[in-house]
Amino acid sequence: MPDKGRQLADSPKRWTRVSPEATKAQILELCKGQYLTAKELAQRIGKNHRYLSNNFIYPLVREGLLRPQFPGTRRKDQAYITATP
Repeated sequence: MPDKGRQLADSPKRWTRVSPEATKAQILELCKGQYLTAKELAQRIGKNHRYLSNNFIYPLVREGLLRPQFPGTRRKDQAYITATP
């Protein structure tokens, strides 16, 4: 029986570029009704948490589309939820 993990490791990786708008939409959808940290979002989306924070999360907070759980503070456990209109 072939080793499925080995097959995946041996297969070439195919990266597809996702538009920034699609990434923003994905973050907002994931954070609907629940707080998620940057690390949790990064794991679900497949990107580095620092990259995600700097390029998507912080701008979405500034735009008022995401709301931090602990406003005005920088914490490792900071989590975000989609802002409701």
